[in-house]
Amino acid sequence: MATNEDRQYFKTGIVGFVFMYSMFKFGHYFNNNRKTKNQIKKMKQYPIKNVSEVAKEVQNQQKSNIYFIEGIPQKGSLYSTFKKIPVILRIKQRTSLFSCDSFLEPRIKFDWKEASSSSDYQIDKPLFFGLKDKQNQTEAYVSINDDTDITTALMSFGFKDEKRSLSFAEHIGNYATIFYSSLFRILGPAALIQVLFRDGSFRGVHIGYRDNEFGIKTDGFLSVLGQAVYNTETKKITIENPLALTLSKSNFIYQLEKKLQENGVAFKFWFTLSFLSGLYISRRVFLFHKKHPKILKKVIALFKKLFKRKQKREENNINNEIAKPLDNVTDEKKAEANETPTELQ
Repeated sequence: MATNEDRQYFKTGIVGFVFMYSMFKFGHYFNNNRKTKNQIKKMKQYPIKNVSEVAKEVQNQQKSNIYFIEGIPQKGSLYSTFKKIPVILRIKQRTSLFSCDSFLEPRIKFDWKEASSSSDYQIDKPLFFGLKDKQNQTEAYVSINDDTDITTALMSFGFKDEKRSLSFAEHIGNYATIFYSSLFRILGPAALIQVLFRDGSFRGVHIGYRDNEFGIKTDGFLSVLGQAVYNTETKKITIENPLALTLSKSNFIYQLEKKLQENGVAFKFWFTLSFLSGLYISRRVFLFHKKHPKILKKVIALFKKLFKRKQKREENNINNEIAKPLDNVTDEKKAEANETPTELQ
């Protein structure tokens, strides 16, 4: 039979795990928020120019500064499979479908590194596409590279679901997920629900697969963040290695601010959870120390001993690194080295 003390230790272990996990998530969102804030600040510094304005600049100095260059992408030979419209980029993706996906806000998630190493993606794009000025015939040629941020320019062309047959236990899990998610939708903030379920490991029961198609259409307005170059031989303007493709500068910044807002909700949630669980753990440690003062002192002494041993090992490694170069020099140079006081000596 488990005693009350055993139950208390078990409860403390569970809360300790929650504390460590919430601290990890808190640090993750804190770092993400810091990066997003820096990105927003940087994006606001880049001015907006159309293709003809950039063309005048590059013809004089062959290379422009970094701008949001606005224009209309020109039609090529690539078409969407679902909508049958001309596109400059087409991405087909096969993903697993979970029961939680039914109540999440539809969102395109794409990463070049993941796509290049996964067989679930099929990417079709031209070597270059034309970006024409909306007022005249001035045109620049843009390449889409594997490190170009295209997230805010992507639009969904359609999807097709392929459901699989579920076992009796999976059906129960599916209904339990629907009930659980319904409670969250009624009681919790919408932004927190999106973050917890979308970024979390719990997505419900695997119910099938979804074939998505998304990309960038032609004949719409497009803004390219990059540097234009004028080729004196071909007399063409190219924007190679663009930083981002987006619908507009304001849309790009808005999407970053939306991401910052969602991360802020998750940041506050995990901070609160880590703070409350940390208080509980601190109280349990205090009570344990009061009851068993010698054990805690031994643990602290052990950590101090390990720290001193590590510090001594690092000092020995530094001394060995200093002594190594002297092994390969002549006796005269060794004597000179010993006579000359270095900063370390």
